[in-house]
Amino acid sequence: MTRLQRFIITWFGLWATCMSPQASESSTSELGLRQPPSQVAEQVEILLDSAWVYINQGNSRALHWVHQSLHLAREQGYFKGEAQALEMEGLYYELVENNMEEASIRYFEAVKICQEHQLDYLAEIYHIIGVMFHVNDHYEKAEEYYTLALEVMHPDMHQELQKKCFINLGSLHSVREDFDQAAYYFHKSLTIDSSPSFDFDTYANLGNLYIRKNQPELALPYMEKATEIHPENVDSERNLRFLIDAKTRLKDTSGMGGIIDRAKSWLEKETKLREKSLMLRYLSDYFKEINVIVPVPLHPKKEKKRGFNQSEWIARGISAGMHKPVSEANLFRKIFTSTQTRKNRFERWQNVDGIVGVKNPEEFENQHILLVDDVVTTGSTLEACAYELLKVPGVKVSIATLAFADF
Repeated sequence: MTRLQRFIITWFGLWATCMSPQASESSTSELGLRQPPSQVAEQVEILLDSAWVYINQGNSRALHWVHQSLHLAREQGYFKGEAQALEMEGLYYELVENNMEEASIRYFEAVKICQEHQLDYLAEIYHIIGVMFHVNDHYEKAEEYYTLALEVMHPDMHQELQKKCFINLGSLHSVREDFDQAAYYFHKSLTIDSSPSFDFDTYANLGNLYIRKNQPELALPYMEKATEIHPENVDSERNLRFLIDAKTRLKDTSGMGGIIDRAKSWLEKETKLREKSLMLRYLSDYFKEINVIVPVPLHPKKEKKRGFNQSEWIARGISAGMHKPVSEANLFRKIFTSTQTRKNRFERWQNVDGIVGVKNPEEFENQHILLVDDVVTTGSTLEACAYELLKVPGVKVSIATLAFADF
C-alpha cells in the first residue's frame, strides 16, 4: 500500500467517524472501534506529516490536521500520538505565529503526558523545548533542556537525538565563548555513529571555533573536511569561505587555485545576497595578503613593437583597487620567443622554458606575489614565470588573469 493510499484510507476513515450520527454521542472507543496500535500510529504520522507541510508554508490549515491527529490519538488511547500532536501544535505557534507562550503551553502539556505514561518520547520534547529557548537566545534554559533530554533518553535508541543535543550544546557554548566546553561537545557528537551528514556541520563549527581562538592551524583540517565534496555535505561550497579564511590567516596558498575556482562557480549560482557578500569578503581578505603585483613580462623588442605590455596595464588596475605596489622590472624576459598562438601545449612549454629571470631576488624574498597575465591558454608562460619566482626563498605565488582560452 502506498503512502497516498494510506492517507486516503485514513482521511475517509476519519471523515466517516466525524460525520457518523453516533459520533456526537459516543467515542470510537466506547463503540468498541479501537484500532490496532500500529495502525493508529501510522494514521497519526500521516496526519502530522500533512500538518508539517502546512507549517512550512506558514499556513494556518496546519491546525486542522493537528487537531485531527490529536482527536484520533485521544480516542484511541495512543498517548505518544497525543504528545506528538501537541508538539506539532507547539511548532505551529512557535514557527508560524511566533507565539512562544502558546508554543510553551503545548510543549509542556506534551511533557506531562510523557511523564504520566513514562514515554521515551519525553527526550524529543525536552530537545524541542531546548531548541525554542536556544533560537530565542535564552542559553541557560536551552542548556537545561538539552541536558534533561540527554538524561532521560536511552542512548542506543536515540543516537540521532543524542547527536543533535551534543551539537546544540557545543553551539551555545561557542556563542558564549566557552570554547573548551564547546569543543568537548562537538567532539562528543563525532563519536556517535549516526547521521553522518551532521558531521560536516560539526567540522565547520569546530573550524570556526579554532579560528575564533586564533588557532587557524587547528581550524584548517576541520575546514578541509567541512568542504569535502560528498552527497551528504550540502553546504560544502558555502563552507569554502571558512576554509579561505583559515588559509588566509596561515598565509597558505597551497591548493588555492582550485578552492577559488569552486568559490567563483558557487557565486555564479548563489542567489542570496548575504551569502554572496560573505564569500566575497573572505576572498577579498585572501587577496589583501598579497605583498606585490607582478605582470608577466614582455621581451623589450616585443614591447617596443606593440607599444605597451597589456599585463602591466592590468596589474596597474588591480593595484589601484588593492592598494598594492606593482613590480614592473624585477621579473624580466631573457629571451625573445615567437608567438604561442599556433603551438600545442608541449611546444608552448618548450618555447618558454628558461625565458624569464629575476634581477634582484632579495626584493621578492618572503613575499606573496600576485602574478598577472591577460589570457591563459595552456598556462605555460605563467608556469615558467611562477617556476622562476618560486626559486626565491619564502615566495608564494597567486595568479590573476582576465580570461582563459577554451580550445
